[in-house]
Amino acid sequence: RPRSTVKGPPDVAAKSPGESQQWRQQSGLLSMAKVVIPASLSQQFTGGKAEFEIDAKTIRGVIRCLDADFPGLGKAIEIDMAVAVDGEIYHDPLLESVSPNSEVYFLPRIGGG
Repeated sequence: RPRSTVKGPPDVAAKSPGESQQWRQQSGLLSMAKVVIPASLSQQFTGGKAEFEIDAKTIRGVIRCLDADFPGLGKAIEIDMAVAVDGEIYHDPLLESVSPNSEVYFLPRIGGG
C-alpha cells in the first residue's frame, strides 16, 4: 500500500482499526491508564520505575501487563497489595474495570484484627 509523502498526521479514517489505534497510541492520542506501584516493589522488580501507562480493561489485565514486563511483580501485587482505582480502594479488585484515563495505585494492604 503506498504511503503519503505529505508531512503531518496521517488520515486516521483511511486506516484499518488496528492501524489507526496503533498510530493514535504512538502519537499520544490514545490514552492509557496511569499505574503507580509502591517504592518497595519498584526497587525490587522494576529498577526503581514506579509509574507506568498501561492499556488494560481490568485490574487483572493491568497486573498481567506488569508481570509480563517484570516477572514476579504480578504475584507480589496479588498477595500484598490493595488497589485504588480513581480514588476508590478495593481489596479484591481483579475484575474491577479500568478506563483509558483511570489512575490506578497499588497500595500495601492494611492488616487489622
